[in-house]
Amino acid sequence: MSAVPATLVREANALREAGRLAEAEAAYLRILGRWPSLPDCWFNLGVVQRRSGRFEAALASYQEALMRGISGPEEVHLNRAVIYCDCLRQSEAAERELREALRLNASYVPALLNLANLHEDRGQRDEARTLYERALTLEPWCFLALARLASLQPADALDERLIARLREALARPEASAADRANLGFALGRALDAMGDYRGAFAAYQAANRDSRASALPAVVRYDRAAQERVTEQLIAAPARTLAGRAPTGASGPRPIFVCGMFRSGSTLAEQLIAGHPGVAAGGELEVLPEMIARELLPFPESLAAAPEAKLMQL
Repeated sequence: MSAVPATLVREANALREAGRLAEAEAAYLRILGRWPSLPDCWFNLGVVQRRSGRFEAALASYQEALMRGISGPEEVHLNRAVIYCDCLRQSEAAERELREALRLNASYVPALLNLANLHEDRGQRDEARTLYERALTLEPWCFLALARLASLQPADALDERLIARLREALARPEASAADRANLGFALGRALDAMGDYRGAFAAYQAANRDSRASALPAVVRYDRAAQERVTEQLIAAPARTLAGRAPTGASGPRPIFVCGMFRSGSTLAEQLIAGHPGVAAGGELEVLPEMIARELLPFPESLAAAPEAKLMQL
């Protein structure tokens, strides 16, 4: 690579790392328009497009990286699998990508974990356990694999050896707070199933502490007063007469929003509605939070002044 594209690549990478996604995407596209045979730039373009919610474009960019001989192609297939699974709800396509990653590198533990999780989501517990065990064979202290394997064990398969292994993993210095949270919840479940309720309660308490310590402050710190202020602002926001009105020329599927608090049955409601042949389930999508963060900050104050045409477009 000559000095000019190297400088441009550094600038594009800096924009990406700073979270300036639109500028980073434009920078990568300018580079690739002149020097298309740069697989790492295609990969980074895919990363930016994925973070921007442009999933089909990200898939295409990742494919370009593969076609141009990127090193470590198994990671590219993993990233494509995550998009198919988490963003597009195409589990079959995700499985194909994960199996291709493992064909390229049978010891690639991230692909094993994601494939195991995919089987777990489908209710295929035996297949998931086999994959978690395979991951542990490759990495004996893969904390996520151990936690998930323990959580998938039937009650009659739980024993003191598993409890000891979970406790040993919890005590290892390399275990992060997130690792300890996963292991602690698995330990609590196992102890509860074995009748050690006092031990289970202590394990759950520790896991909750580790979970709070591992999460982003904005996500984990519940502020009752702040939440009450947001609720009052939403109530006070001027009503806009947009409900039920489709944009001019709009056609195609219409969204159905299922709203509810955690553990309130919203997932069950979605599953029941999706049983209708004319309805497809979307799962828990980040569309509205991403739209608000991108177009409507500060929210909900912006609703009062937002042009009707913009709201209709959104």
